[in-house]
Amino acid sequence: MNRSHICVAASLAALSVALAAPARAQDSAAQPAPAAPQRAGVDEGRITDIVVTARRQEENLQSTPVSVSALGAQTLDQLNFKSVDKLSQLVPNVSITESSGSITGTQPYIRGIGSQEPLLTIDSPVGVYLDGVYLGRQAANNFDLVDPERIEVLRGPQGTLYGRNTTGGAINIISKKPSDVFGAELKAGYGSFNSWFARASVDTGKWGDTGLSATFSVMQRERDGYVDNPNTPSNRDPGARKATSAWGKIHGDWGKLTVDVTGDYSYAKGQRGPFEIVSAYQPAATYFARSPSYGGDQFVVSPQYMEKVPYEYVGQQTAKTYGTSITAAYEVSKALTFKSITAWRGWDSIEPTNYAGNLKGQVIDFTSPTLWSVQRVSPFVAYEQDLKQRQFSEEFQILGKTDTLSYVLGAYYFNEHASEFNTNDFTLVLPPAYLAALGFPAAVGNALSAQNIDLIGVNLGQTLAYHTRSESVAGFGQVSWKPMILDQRLELTGGIRYTHDSRSIDETSIPTAQPFTGQLPNPGPTPGPSRSGDLSFSNWSYLGSVSFQWTKDILTYARFSTGYKSGGFDARAGVDLATGRTFPFTFRPEKAKAYEAGFKTEFFDHRLRLNGAIFRTDYDDLQVPQYAGGNGFIPNANARYQGFEIEALAVPIRRVQLDASLGYVDPKYKEFLIVDPATGVVGDYAKQAKFPYVPNWTVHVGAQASHSLGFADLMFRVDYAHTSKRYFHTIDLLNPANEVIADPGQDLLGVRIALSDIALAGRATLRLSVYGDNLLDQHTRQAGIDFGPSIGIAGVNYGEPRTFGFDATLKF
Repeated sequence: MNRSHICVAASLAALSVALAAPARAQDSAAQPAPAAPQRAGVDEGRITDIVVTARRQEENLQSTPVSVSALGAQTLDQLNFKSVDKLSQLVPNVSITESSGSITGTQPYIRGIGSQEPLLTIDSPVGVYLDGVYLGRQAANNFDLVDPERIEVLRGPQGTLYGRNTTGGAINIISKKPSDVFGAELKAGYGSFNSWFARASVDTGKWGDTGLSATFSVMQRERDGYVDNPNTPSNRDPGARKATSAWGKIHGDWGKLTVDVTGDYSYAKGQRGPFEIVSAYQPAATYFARSPSYGGDQFVVSPQYMEKVPYEYVGQQTAKTYGTSITAAYEVSKALTFKSITAWRGWDSIEPTNYAGNLKGQVIDFTSPTLWSVQRVSPFVAYEQDLKQRQFSEEFQILGKTDTLSYVLGAYYFNEHASEFNTNDFTLVLPPAYLAALGFPAAVGNALSAQNIDLIGVNLGQTLAYHTRSESVAGFGQVSWKPMILDQRLELTGGIRYTHDSRSIDETSIPTAQPFTGQLPNPGPTPGPSRSGDLSFSNWSYLGSVSFQWTKDILTYARFSTGYKSGGFDARAGVDLATGRTFPFTFRPEKAKAYEAGFKTEFFDHRLRLNGAIFRTDYDDLQVPQYAGGNGFIPNANARYQGFEIEALAVPIRRVQLDASLGYVDPKYKEFLIVDPATGVVGDYAKQAKFPYVPNWTVHVGAQASHSLGFADLMFRVDYAHTSKRYFHTIDLLNPANEVIADPGQDLLGVRIALSDIALAGRATLRLSVYGDNLLDQHTRQAGIDFGPSIGIAGVNYGEPRTFGFDATLKF
């Protein structure tokens, strides 16, 4: 029995004895029964309700017929939850990692559906929302969460209420509401790799009789890198980060009218996580290994994690993420409320990226009498990546409830502009005899061979430059009906949404490999050919569900839903250097049909909560981005995903919580047609194709206990998370090192110990915490890229090793 099977068996055993559920439910349960009424979340050691807005209106989690998980403010605060990638360890069938080449990008997957492609012309099928505002770019979604009130994860297509680009699901981030009374909080901490943070928050309370109140937060955090680059100081090492964030909300309450004005800003700079080369193709492996003999850095290739790797320093990455929204609601009555959400957001990022040290080698040089010289060389480096995005959105809703009906009607508008300018350089390595195939005179190859040169480098550069626009208009409605029969325990829900999308692109330079003269960095290859295009798509999405409340603590439901992800342009599609084949420039929309049945239950006087769901989703024209040697293309495939998730939470005695979750997804391609780059023949690779970044199993088990010491509460919490093997590419035919760079699976163990409610002068209280993360010191593979034989390298991005730290929170 392998490690994955042991972990799964152990988790199933835990579930069978009710020692299961996600740590995310911590706020709605499992906090020790308080001596003072202000401690929220439990009632004498029982599980209490948690409110979610999965269906756009506030509802009890246990009465919402949707597969949704929620993490409340207390859990987020205790776990120092700073960014959404932490969800992978807490929520079943969710996998979120940092992007390979960016400090602000994420790669979210829900139930196996997601996208690793960071291009601004390609949308993620997992929608991320901040206070109801859709965040259009996954490359900009990993900003610091300064003061979240709650995070909800909706699994499965959400096409009716959330619209396009939610075929996998949706993540809702709900920010904190201002308090009615004045309060302040200071929080600071220090940990491994010289990491530290400080956060200050203040609630103004009500401003007299104005109906206004506000809350503001600022945070600063810094960290040195966790892999040593001998060419840079520790604060420039891979993984180093420095971020400044601010957030604020002004709330106005004038009876029937409420208005919230929210703003956020985050500025980050640093180095992406370490990319380590684990495999190199011939002849590039032999050529780059000679670098030290020419005065360059060592070319490091290792299948194991390396704590010290030389990188050529090409500058820091920087990213600014900012936005503002105005949410206004006017309640005519409980049966009728008008709501408007208006938002504007922006993102600016500079992302220089390098994948190796300062290497040197023999390169074609027509200014030299020998036709070669020693120059700086690189498998792949991007000295300049400049990305920008702006978006405006408006959503208008009419919603309300009557004795038998609950409804939401709405209209939505989204407008986005984005651009990218990206120059990258690489050294093509080949025997001199092969130079003629690149258009060099045969005499050049002969002259080099006569000098006993077996391998020669050709420095090439290419530019990717484009501006893209997208516009989406939608109308939607969803109605839930609880007829008077059967004591209103039966609920029938129907929903429909119409979406029209239009997209355009002006690409001023298609990525085309071009030779250049001079040393790296390339002063700028001649721009390639240009192209432009316009596309439009329309879609109807539907939802139908039925649920039955058998008792006040047992709900079952079944639902059918559809989802849609817009088609578009692949700006990276150019000409394959090895074969000369041109990749397709456009791809079709993705459509999903999902079938789901689930249950939500509580037992033993609200001391055990057990929720679960089984699902099947059929995808037509699934968009599957492919990467091959600096170019890419997006074939449309047909696939089926099916699986289940189970979440449970037990409070067997006061001050003790046991929780866990288990998720399983089994994806299969039904048809996957691509062209063999060697033969040019179209083939169906459904049986061989992998599902990148998708673990079949996700497991979480946690336990928490607390004890009153009189002057404080002592809390101890332990969490274990497991994910099974993941691949990072789809087709081994295009990426032969796919198996070598695969993530074998992760086992993450974390511990938190805290002393809380330490009384100080006046109303002030203090909490002190210590923690350890990744205590098994797993060398986790977060992302991977196989550049293919033409570039010559394949590698992975590693996550943080074992870390320790402490923090203190002072509340007034």
